[in-house]
Amino acid sequence: QHRRPARRAGKLGPVDEQTSTLRINGDLEGEDVRLNVDGDLHISGCVIRAQGSVIIDGAVDPGVSITAHGDIRIAKSISGETTKVLTLGRLKCLFIRNSSVVAIGDIAIGNFLSNAKIKTGGALAVGTPSDIKGGSIVGGEAFATRGIEVRTVGLQSTDRTAIGLVPGPDLEARLSKLRRNTGSCQTDIQRIFRTLGLRQLNKTRLAFILEKAPPEKKKFIRSLMEKLLQLVDL
Repeated sequence: QHRRPARRAGKLGPVDEQTSTLRINGDLEGEDVRLNVDGDLHISGCVIRAQGSVIIDGAVDPGVSITAHGDIRIAKSISGETTKVLTLGRLKCLFIRNSSVVAIGDIAIGNFLSNAKIKTGGALAVGTPSDIKGGSIVGGEAFATRGIEVRTVGLQSTDRTAIGLVPGPDLEARLSKLRRNTGSCQTDIQRIFRTLGLRQLNKTRLAFILEKAPPEKKKFIRSLMEKLLQLVDL
């Protein structure tokens, strides 16, 4: 049984009885996308876009791109170097291998991450309390904003495993704006320095320049000095 999305640009193909793989001809689009079949389900080689949630009762195989405004729930795995998943909500799946996943909300992984690229604006949890063998991040990178829960990180046989805490998308946007504003302030400061003939800020030197300025230029120079002092926050 296939629960088809409200709108679709492509169509569902038949399930391969030998590989239990559902192939989608074209792209799927809808408010909520739900895919399930009787037995195992593997999605491969397609693009899925949803204004709401995406629920797949199976695995996401190489070549799939999923974008959702809501939550994404994958019953089994996400795998493949060409597989990319982006959600503005939360994501939950069993494990991720070699794929790229970005979520604004929390990411919950039931078992492990292997050579994956993960970034979340929420918290990242890998493993469950009942599974003492799971809960590992091996290879790749995993970054979260609100914390990372994991049992083991890296192996001696792997080249690199990177995990860490990073600013969330909102804070990152504000920091980017602040950096742009800071660069603009520095440009304005240097321009005023050149106009006043300054090499460095010195209040005594500013007072001397204002005193020696022609009467018709004093108002202009005073306004430059006031702006300069505001920019450097003295």
